[in-house]
Amino acid sequence: MTELHFYTGDTLGRLERYPDAEAQFLEELKYFPQNIRARAGLAMLYQATGRADAADRVLGDMTRISPTPESYALAARLWTMFGNRQRADAVRADARRAFVEASRAGARAARH
Repeated sequence: MTELHFYTGDTLGRLERYPDAEAQFLEELKYFPQNIRARAGLAMLYQATGRADAADRVLGDMTRISPTPESYALAARLWTMFGNRQRADAVRADARRAFVEASRAGARAARH
């Protein structure tokens, strides 16, 4: 069942039961690796518990495993929330290169 473990992890995280929340987010990602909400929840948990390197890894995984405009936008929002404007800007720039410039190139190719 999609997002069952995500919602459980989110609830446990809000209750500051971080080890249990982490286990639930990881369980969700085991079955649904492209669930960006579960990755975002896990990244926020890691950031909240002082594991910035783990949060960094999870956000990188999110855009690598689910390279969608939504995952890049969510990663940029989280980096901003974490106080790292430079990383947020870098993720936005990556998204522009991946999606905006690629769509422009496709449009130009279709005209010729």
